[in-house]
Amino acid sequence: MSTETLIRPDASTSTITQDKARRRGAESTPGAKARLVLAHVCIYVAALIFVSPLVYAFFSALKPNSEMFSMPPTLIGSEIRWSNFVDVFAYGPFVTYIGNSFIVAVLGTLVTLIVSTTAGYAFGRLRWKGRDAVFILFLATLMVPAEVLVIPMFQVMQWFDWVNTYQALVLPFAFGAFGTFLMRQFFRGIPYELEEAA
Repeated sequence: MSTETLIRPDASTSTITQDKARRRGAESTPGAKARLVLAHVCIYVAALIFVSPLVYAFFSALKPNSEMFSMPPTLIGSEIRWSNFVDVFAYGPFVTYIGNSFIVAVLGTLVTLIVSTTAGYAFGRLRWKGRDAVFILFLATLMVPAEVLVIPMFQVMQWFDWVNTYQALVLPFAFGAFGTFLMRQFFRGIPYELEEAA
């Protein structure tokens, strides 16, 4: 091996450097700047479209009740009533609603993480007979629309005597295929050699 071969820079490194220089030169052209401005304008317009319902809902919460569904609709009512946010607690157990949502969200997330991680590990790491066939059947459940499952799910909850309980809101949705699929792909991406070395 000659010294010339050792000193010569790698071809892939010089190609990367050339690509960077070419990109820098392309970004300084007027056409590239116009495309960049157009992209930013499109992003801001899309953000405005997505935020506008939230802004309208907030200002609607400040209107008097009589103006809530007035035609034509207005963004701001004749008066601003901050007391509406206090009055909502008089009409119903709003704190209970928030508490229920918090409990269901936290428990649902924890149970889904535990189930998806363990099932994903079993499908991605363990070798057992019929693993791929069972996984395909498991994935096939993603094609079933949620609307089809509402009545059977309610009947199962009645059978377990779980109607109006937290477990009825948490457990049925914890065994979905999507989280398991993501965790399986993650576990399959880890080299077996790394696991053996640990």
